[in-house]
Amino acid sequence: MNILLVFIGGGIGSVCRYAIGTYTRGLTGSLPAGTLFANTIAAIILGILAVFFLPKQQDHRLLFLLGTGFCGGLSTFSAFSLETVQLVQQGYSGIAVLHILLNLILSLGAIFLIFRMNS
Repeated sequence: MNILLVFIGGGIGSVCRYAIGTYTRGLTGSLPAGTLFANTIAAIILGILAVFFLPKQQDHRLLFLLGTGFCGGLSTFSAFSLETVQLVQQGYSGIAVLHILLNLILSLGAIFLIFRMNS
C-alpha cells in the first residue's frame, strides 16, 4: 500500500513540476524559476507535514503520499544540478551562484521558519 501511495503522489508531483516549469519558462530571464519554485514549494509542504501533521499522527500514509511521493516528484535536485552546470557553461556564472543561493536559502529557510513557528 505504501508503494502505491508513493507512486500516486510522485506522479502528481511530477506533473505539477512539469506544469510549473512550463508556466515559468522565461519568467526570470536566465534564472531557472521553475526549479526554484518547485523546490521551495516542496520544502514548504514537507516542513508543514513534519511539524504539524506527522508528530500527531500514528498512520504515516500521509507522509508516503505527500512527503515521499508528491514532494519527491515535485522537487528536483537533478534538474537543479544540471541547470546550474549549464548556466556556468553558458557563461552565466553569477546567475548560477544566484541559482544555488536562492534554492538553498528559500528551501532551507522555509523549513527553518516552519519549525520556528512551532516552537
